[in-house]
Amino acid sequence: MPLLVLFTDNEMRRLIGKRFGLWLILLVYSFSLLFLFFPARSEDSPRNRFGKGKNYVSLISGYGDGFSIGFVGDQDGRKVELLAIFPSIGFGLSDMKAVNKWYRGNFDLLVEGQFITNFEPERGASVGANFMMRYNFLARERLIPYAGLGAGIGYLDFNLESQEDGLIFYPQTGLGLHYFLTNQVAVDASWRVHHMSNSGTNMPNRSINTNLFLLGVSVFLD
Repeated sequence: MPLLVLFTDNEMRRLIGKRFGLWLILLVYSFSLLFLFFPARSEDSPRNRFGKGKNYVSLISGYGDGFSIGFVGDQDGRKVELLAIFPSIGFGLSDMKAVNKWYRGNFDLLVEGQFITNFEPERGASVGANFMMRYNFLARERLIPYAGLGAGIGYLDFNLESQEDGLIFYPQTGLGLHYFLTNQVAVDASWRVHHMSNSGTNMPNRSINTNLFLLGVSVFLD
């Protein structure tokens, strides 16, 4: 009891939320270590995991911090602090393009779940789905940078004054990289600009913008 009186209710929720996020990230990395024991075929290389018809599964999670661009995302939307968990399935849409160029690579489509818990300025959550086009830069062997652009739809319950709860859209873009631990398993690190608004279907609609910093693992199936 003496420890609890040192923190307000909001401070306790913020502390628990940040610790939960840290433990979740550690869990994702521990999960990735299990796949180090996957057998790798000697004739394979990580770049061969990308191409038309090649599939993979991913689990990434991380921390998001609100910001505003002019009036978009201002008021209490810029105060959000959240934890994001994004499981996904990736589908290879093309073989390598621009084979002799430094930017050679291929296109993937990610079908992604969006599970978001908010801790500031009010407790809340959002659940939905996202579709993201990704271009993988395949000039290197084990380090594969990528760029993505996507949009999704979901339900918001953040209890904010500046953004109405209910139907929400998730346009987003970002950069990241895979680093292959084996020929089948890669650690992922990425940054996204993640936007939430309802396109004016309900008011208020000042939007929520977040910088997302994500870590996780991908397992390539083909």
